[in-house]
Amino acid sequence: MKRLKLRIYLLFFVLALILIFSYRDSFKVPFQYDDLRRIAFNPEISYLDPLKIFTIYPARAITQISYSTNLSLWGFSPFGFHLVNLFFHFLNGILFYLLIAKLTDGDSRLSLLSSAIFLLHPVNVESVTYISGRAGVLSNFFLLLGLIFFMRMIGDENLISKNTILPLIFFLLASFSKESGFAFPFFLLLFFIFYEKNKIGKLKKYSPYFLLWLFLILSYLFINPNILSGKEEHNLTTHFLSHIDASLKYLRLLLFPINLNIDHYLPLKRIPDLESLITLIIILGFIILAFRNKNPSEVKFFSGWYIVSFIPVIAVPLNDVLSERWLYTASMAYSFLFASFIIYLMNIFKERKDMVRFFFLETLIVFIIVFFSIDLQKRNFIWLDSLSLWQDAAKKSPLKARPLINLGTALLENYELDKAAQCFKKVIQIKSDSVEAYLNLGLINILKRDYGNAYRLFKKAESINPKDANVHMNLGNFFRDTGDFQKAVAEYKKAIALDDTLNDAYGNLGIVYSRIGKMREAEEELKKAAMLDVFREKWKCRLALFYIENGMIGKAENLVEKLASKFPQKAKVHNLLGIFYGKKGDLMRAQEEFSKAFLLSPSNINYLVNKALTLKKMGKFEESLNCFFLAERHQPNMPDILYNIGEIFY
Repeated sequence: MKRLKLRIYLLFFVLALILIFSYRDSFKVPFQYDDLRRIAFNPEISYLDPLKIFTIYPARAITQISYSTNLSLWGFSPFGFHLVNLFFHFLNGILFYLLIAKLTDGDSRLSLLSSAIFLLHPVNVESVTYISGRAGVLSNFFLLLGLIFFMRMIGDENLISKNTILPLIFFLLASFSKESGFAFPFFLLLFFIFYEKNKIGKLKKYSPYFLLWLFLILSYLFINPNILSGKEEHNLTTHFLSHIDASLKYLRLLLFPINLNIDHYLPLKRIPDLESLITLIIILGFIILAFRNKNPSEVKFFSGWYIVSFIPVIAVPLNDVLSERWLYTASMAYSFLFASFIIYLMNIFKERKDMVRFFFLETLIVFIIVFFSIDLQKRNFIWLDSLSLWQDAAKKSPLKARPLINLGTALLENYELDKAAQCFKKVIQIKSDSVEAYLNLGLINILKRDYGNAYRLFKKAESINPKDANVHMNLGNFFRDTGDFQKAVAEYKKAIALDDTLNDAYGNLGIVYSRIGKMREAEEELKKAAMLDVFREKWKCRLALFYIENGMIGKAENLVEKLASKFPQKAKVHNLLGIFYGKKGDLMRAQEEFSKAFLLSPSNINYLVNKALTLKKMGKFEESLNCFFLAERHQPNMPDILYNIGEIFY
């Protein structure tokens, strides 16, 4: 027995090493997509205050508290978030092993293989690498703990003990991590149905607990009354029909985890058709096959687990129909059933002494683990930056607007204006009322100094949604850049009236006030923008620049030091440091900071131009020319660059 335990510990240690190796790139993945809104730019979780967080986010309070704890321990570094996600994923693998061992009378081989398939399955990358996927990982952690303690509770005659109270606590923790935790009672029913001989008697005995769970579910729905209400175009009937079609695609992703995608395209199904009927027949066939009397209890239990895992997804109408992170719980059932099939065949071949096929299956297991590990690495590599992530998504979902919007935004951040414009134009072809696409196209036209087209696009966005704060903010930017400051102020104030948390509106209003000489008002608005922009450096840098430009060196120095300490890897901060040192006359340090800024963000030519101008002031004309020529190659015909090149020559 001791040797067996030691062997299991050793195998889990090896599995942990494979997992860390396969997910090693995930530690370098930045905040992506919803991570920015939920974590990076969310002032509500900047300080660890569980009661306040529970009040603001009652639906997923535990997950939000975990994010806040992360921020308290590791600050804004995504590394700490990824470490926690992977750690809980590994713990889930161990708990899954313990659950199967309990259900199969200690079959360590089946338990270990199931756990390995689950831990290394590439479909779970979205749950583990995507920081916002933590909700599902945490919920399943508490779900597994609750099930394991519930099985202990069954043998406890005392209705009030740690074995009976702990499952309730874990149920609550699972449910307030993610809505899928409310499937917990259904998993318990599966256990009663397939493992308990005296089903009715046991159900009667523990009926108070089921009634309490029902009460807790109803209380949760009372706290979150809109959770079951569907949109007009995405109601419960549409959602159910669409998920019927999605069910085969989910199975395909588990069986053949290729073409994984952060944003799958699956049109909504409003009316049942032949495809829906065929899918329903396949589902019924699976149910009949899975729940045959001769099947072992654990096979029936995990077949039921697979079906039950989709109840929360089907019951709650969401914006999407298919998402890989919704497969996290279902992937456990799949891992067990697949491992059971492999072990079943191996046992048959061993009994028949067909060692060729037996060793073939052993080789197949190794191949699957290696394939999964390679696939995990490829998938994590794609997640390394937003550009590669959304290029991948747009390629695989060319008829869906959201991947193209996000790809266009990533290209715009890299100053690839023409490619970004192509993406936003495709979005309008797919979704003609996309305000975001029109606004971004307008911004691109401003950057190209095509103000006529920019104004037309902004007004088109306003005609679609006149109550969108971002529309008025962009109109404000247009009027600011074209010198109509009075109209710019009016538009910024409209934006703030519609959304008083829109930091960019305050900041841009501050810039306009500074241009028209209202310095006190400018400082006030820039301070508001910096205060609202809790996790970013953008408006803090702009406030510091305001102080520098207006000779408030003391205030500037204090803010610059804080920014350098808080954001050491941000290009904007180093650019600001360069401007600050230049103002103080320390040109050597100024050009060093501009160099750091350009190295951190080589797509931003302004940092290179700033370095070139500083070198020119220092009399290092040859080095300055080299910088200007490099800038000109990136952005030809830019007047400022051409003027300075000409001035140095002549």
